[in-house]
Amino acid sequence: KTPVKNPSCNIYAERWIWSAKHECLNYFTVLGNHHLEYILEEYVNYYNRLRPHQSVGNKPIDILNTMPLRASDGEIERVDIIGGLFHHYQRNAA
Repeated sequence: KTPVKNPSCNIYAERWIWSAKHECLNYFTVLGNHHLEYILEEYVNYYNRLRPHQSVGNKPIDILNTMPLRASDGEIERVDIIGGLFHHYQRNAA
């Protein structure tokens, strides 16, 4: 068993909870369980698939193995995530 309220015992879980609270949940008034689940699901998708991590080429982890190379020309568009709290920029196909 881990001690109660000791953040150093599970640093990875504590860091993710801190990120979810401070980067996402502090900006919303949650109106119920369904609303909370929706916000957290969108945040998890953004965190794991779109947010740049410090990896090879500063690309998201999922893109490293699954996505083909992106086009180098075309118009850049902004995709709003969670009502515009986060933004993802992608290049449209030419």
